[in-house]
Amino acid sequence: MAGLELITDTILNEAKQKADAKIAEAKKRIDEINKEYAAEMESISKRESEARENAVNSLKERYESEKEAYCREMLLKTERETAKELILEAKNRILNMPKDEYFAYLSELYKSQNDESGGELLLCKEDRENMPEGFLESLGGGITLSEDEAPSRGLIVRHGRVYVNCTIDAVFREKESELYDIAAK
Repeated sequence: MAGLELITDTILNEAKQKADAKIAEAKKRIDEINKEYAAEMESISKRESEARENAVNSLKERYESEKEAYCREMLLKTERETAKELILEAKNRILNMPKDEYFAYLSELYKSQNDESGGELLLCKEDRENMPEGFLESLGGGITLSEDEAPSRGLIVRHGRVYVNCTIDAVFREKESELYDIAAK
């Protein structure tokens, strides 16, 4: 029986050695799988972190761009409003000049805009009532006061069917973009 025990012990030892070798091999493979898994998880975590960082950076850039656009828009709006106020103030200054200065301005306006002599002068009711004596004569020969009225303050010169509109409103409308540029500066 001792021989049977020896054979059994030998078979068990060989089986144990094979089992230990298979277990060692399985543990080695489990370690490799754990390392691969850890590396993959680290890679996923890194990609996820980069994606989050990219999303945050993209969001920051978009908000920064929107903020800058809003600031530019507000600045332009403020410039336009300020320019509009300055132009309105300049227009009101002209309309509220003392009578002699106002009609001197109209005389200069007439001379700068009118290449022809003569014609008819159209004034609004208020300007007709305040027109100083000798104003028509100061404009040069041949100009007469029309029975027709200008629609607003300033003057209109009519040569037959041709009208030269020098009302204050028309002058400011004509120079509007130039005045906006000056006021914006």
